[in-house]
Amino acid sequence: MEFLTRDLVQTSFLVETEWDKGFTGIIELTNTGENLTEWTVEFESQLEIYPEQIWGAEIVSRQGDRYTLKPVDYNQTINTNQGTSIIFNANKIDGEILTPQNIRLATESIVTPVAENSSKLGNEVMPTVMEESQSNAAQLFPYQIKTNFEVETEWDKEFTARLDLINTGDDIKKWTIEFISPYEIDPEQLWGAEIGKQEGNRYLLKAPDYNQNLDSQQSTSITFNAAKMYGSTLRPQEIKVGNSLEFSNDYSDLSQVNQEISATFPVQTELATTPQNDLPVDVDFTLMSDWGDGFQGSISITNNSGSNIDTWNLEFDFANEINNIWDAEIEQNQNGSYVITNAAWNREIPAGETLTFGFTGNDSVTSEPQNFELDGFIFDSPSIYKTIYTYQNPDLAPELELNQMYQGRATYYDAANPAGGIGASGFDVPSQNELHKIVAINNIQWNGSEASGAFIKVSGPKQREGAAPIIAQVVDHLVERADGMDMSAEAFTKVADPIDGTVNIEYQLIGLPDDYVTAYGYSIGQGIVVETITGTNPYYAATRLNNHRYPIESVELIEDDGDLIELNRESDKALQVFKEEISGSDVFLNQAAGYLVFPRVIKVGVGLGAETGEGVLRVGGSTVGYYRTTSGSVGFQLGAQAKSIVIAFMTREALDKFRNSSGWKVGVDGSVALIDVGAGKTIDSDNIRDPVVGFIFGSKGLMYNLTLEGSKFTKLDKS
Repeated sequence: MEFLTRDLVQTSFLVETEWDKGFTGIIELTNTGENLTEWTVEFESQLEIYPEQIWGAEIVSRQGDRYTLKPVDYNQTINTNQGTSIIFNANKIDGEILTPQNIRLATESIVTPVAENSSKLGNEVMPTVMEESQSNAAQLFPYQIKTNFEVETEWDKEFTARLDLINTGDDIKKWTIEFISPYEIDPEQLWGAEIGKQEGNRYLLKAPDYNQNLDSQQSTSITFNAAKMYGSTLRPQEIKVGNSLEFSNDYSDLSQVNQEISATFPVQTELATTPQNDLPVDVDFTLMSDWGDGFQGSISITNNSGSNIDTWNLEFDFANEINNIWDAEIEQNQNGSYVITNAAWNREIPAGETLTFGFTGNDSVTSEPQNFELDGFIFDSPSIYKTIYTYQNPDLAPELELNQMYQGRATYYDAANPAGGIGASGFDVPSQNELHKIVAINNIQWNGSEASGAFIKVSGPKQREGAAPIIAQVVDHLVERADGMDMSAEAFTKVADPIDGTVNIEYQLIGLPDDYVTAYGYSIGQGIVVETITGTNPYYAATRLNNHRYPIESVELIEDDGDLIELNRESDKALQVFKEEISGSDVFLNQAAGYLVFPRVIKVGVGLGAETGEGVLRVGGSTVGYYRTTSGSVGFQLGAQAKSIVIAFMTREALDKFRNSSGWKVGVDGSVALIDVGAGKTIDSDNIRDPVVGFIFGSKGLMYNLTLEGSKFTKLDKS
């Protein structure tokens, strides 16, 4: 193997893209000597480069920091005055991008043939030109073409974008480009290319007459205007450059592609952007005084719709000129046709309630206002009444459906404070400038933590006035809310004014494009990030999953023998069973200062009766500690092999005593009153006087005639 000198080969390294924790790098190899075959490249790098994250070469070996790469099928030969590119993804080291060092190219063979499709002038071999006739049905150039997408200008609902194509390889004649676009491209609003074919969201563009050839080391640009999707400028996906007027055959089924595009880029109309017209309300005018050359009056609006009306406007005709108004605003007056809108403090008219605004005007009133029509946004949720706090919602399905629109209330919390910011998902608190990307969803749609990590598109009062919806990730849940969400203060300010405190919102579960960067610095295209929490052992799997495009329904562990074991969110599942078995348990647990959940207590010895299990302590709905219970006397009902236990601390004093103990034993450090609630019965919280109460249940329901006497609870260190 012969290493080539730098006068025969030139190398360079550049960063194509980067994100918070990683980057895409390119090693460029340019041959300034004779044709090379059977080449390899070596370099030194502390970066961890994975075989599945490198293109344009394959990893032959790695010894310490020394990598050796070989070519792939399409670039086995590097012709004279030509080059090739090696592209890879890698993580930054201490936040820094480290440049590969001592890059060297080696070869077993240096050849000087004249290619059949090249021309020769004297002793100079001219670069090969790729003709359209040389290609098969669809020849692609995936590694010699680099693409760059930029938004040049944008305005309220549209934008101008530029897609650059940079040819780092051989000349290409009559080039074409295909991609999947989330938005429609108008042929009249496209420059630098022409639409050759279109199938749904899939476009194939061809070169115009004036730039048919894309020469080596040259570039060209395609510019177009398009409408924003949900207020966002999204980049084209699956870009492929070739020289054929037929679509390539390496796409997945077109119907599947279009379904994925539909899921990733939901239609604008799924969130309400226009109010409903002529809502069922009673509108009454009252003339309070009339002094001949002026008057004072008021208009009352009574909401009979059965739903809350939000962001309303009232249209009517009135011959008199209104010169002053309070508790509302004049949006328009065209020759006596008025449009009146809400003030900042009375945007909402609750169901069954009346709102009144007053005004003064010129001249005596000879004809009252008429032709009233109220427009506004309709909201239905359990929390439309006086209190915003609700625990149950039989009309709301627990599982979030993709792109389905939901309504509810939104409040906000201090996510920057670690005490409140670390939610039930277990994610760290994001940096200050990323806090607007996180929310805590209601207890129903939290769905036993299945919504953890999901991405939600949210629209509030500001969106009803024309702002773009926001995207936020679910990192926690609010136990006293049965619809809507508790938003970080930074997210709330993007949908409403903080002074509003509580607002009506619309929201939906969405999938995001690969280039979306989350609050934690990951781009969606990186895939699921798996983090093993300190304390994991053969008996306790503490794993945190982040950066998943959609909610995770189940996780399976692959054992050595290939068997799959589902990893359940056991504490949440146990609570779900508990709530299904006992009516009113939601309210009961929310009234408790804290509670223990042991999802699985099992026998650990034959004939000994010893029992053990691990569980969590939750305060305010969040896990604050991990515990093990051991006992020799709880007992099992006939045929039972496992059971679940919930223990609620009804007073702060009882909870503090438990948390401050080194090992809390029932009957010694405190007593637990087991509650006997019959099937279908409701917990009567008002009549429970014991400071600590417990429930024992299994797959078939509540268990009776058992005791927790002698059970010991010990805190586990899983920090």
